[in-house]
Amino acid sequence: MSTPDDLPAPIPAPLLVSTDWLKRHLGSPDLRILDSTTRLVADERPKGDLEGFEAGHVPGAQFLDLQRDLSDIDSALLFMAPSEAEFAAAITRLGIGGSSHVVVYSRGNPWWATRVWWVFRLFGLDNVSVLDGGWKGWIEARGPVETGPARPVAAVPAPPLARRPLVATREAVLAAIGDPQQSIVNALPRSSFSGASAPSKGRAGRIAGSVNLPAGELVDAESGCFLPVAALAERLKSVGLDEGRAGIAYCGGGIAGSAIAFAAALADKPEPRLYDASLQEWATDDSLPMEAG
Repeated sequence: MSTPDDLPAPIPAPLLVSTDWLKRHLGSPDLRILDSTTRLVADERPKGDLEGFEAGHVPGAQFLDLQRDLSDIDSALLFMAPSEAEFAAAITRLGIGGSSHVVVYSRGNPWWATRVWWVFRLFGLDNVSVLDGGWKGWIEARGPVETGPARPVAAVPAPPLARRPLVATREAVLAAIGDPQQSIVNALPRSSFSGASAPSKGRAGRIAGSVNLPAGELVDAESGCFLPVAALAERLKSVGLDEGRAGIAYCGGGIAGSAIAFAAALADKPEPRLYDASLQEWATDDSLPMEAG
């Protein structure tokens, strides 16, 4: 398994890059940096944190609104994967071509960044790295900061895309319930998994038969960096995500679940499919089985 500072050439890029790596490569002509920070406000549609971005960002970074730019805007559900045409249009606007190396970070939870990684991976692009430690790590490492709007970038043609079978539908989840060869993994906090915390809408609890690996337990609480590969592998194995078993990851809306897929890739384990609609679909349909407690 490569280390965060390894940069094989050509693409695919390493899954993680360190703040030191990014400092050294700022200004590289093929580097594209994305700030994917998203704000969740009660009773409002989520949106990218443009105000925070303009207050300070990694030099040369582009502002990415995950719901607007990399989601299916026609879906009634939030953050659903975009169509191939929507994705191609978004990366064209962001100046991301076939030779680009994308580094994505967020100001809060790293799964806003791993979701971007997952969407690129869905369309066959492995040229995306997550900045380990995110914005917090960048500031603590005394990385340079740029303010104001993003620098203009020239649109470039999107590279060839090939959609991968990384999405699990609710039918696939139903079929996996009770199957000893499949593991359904909930990435939400333990209070949400048990049903102790009430969701914003729908039923409390979890998909019947699923197990819990909170996305927050994949990172160091102090630094926000991902745990060492051996520790990630141990956690994944504890919920059945190991050699010889298929997996499905889910959460509230397909965001935190992407961190499970990312951790599996880091640990060189089979990547679970992501139930993209997650509980925003499942918990609001009384015909779909749930558990609590």
